[in-house]
Amino acid sequence: MSINQAIELPVFFPNHSNRGEYCLHTLDIHRQIHFYLNRTKPFRKSDQLFLAFSGPRLGSAVAKVTLARWLKDCVTFIYTQRNISLPTTMKAHSIRSVATSAAFHARASLHDICAAATWATPHTFINRY
Repeated sequence: MSINQAIELPVFFPNHSNRGEYCLHTLDIHRQIHFYLNRTKPFRKSDQLFLAFSGPRLGSAVAKVTLARWLKDCVTFIYTQRNISLPTTMKAHSIRSVATSAAFHARASLHDICAAATWATPHTFINRY
């Protein structure tokens, strides 16, 4: 498996027929990325997905350390909102373990977990998580 492999994500209720389906549709990643790309088009200076949204680097690709901080902040926010104690060793790199463990507990197949984590075999998951 490659770090640059294509990831196929389902579309959430493109033809929603009730309020619940509409709410799920608003979370659709395809819809969100399209919205984000349109909103950043006027100031985009990079073909990278994640951009600086203010200051002198407006529209430029963000540094890996910035993206890592954003990820950690998002996970911290979610833990706080759900009144779950945050792991004391939470780092941006820990997000993969949190995500794969959550997928496993949600009964995702081991094959799908390995594909999403770009692991060639399940040994890493079995040995570490």
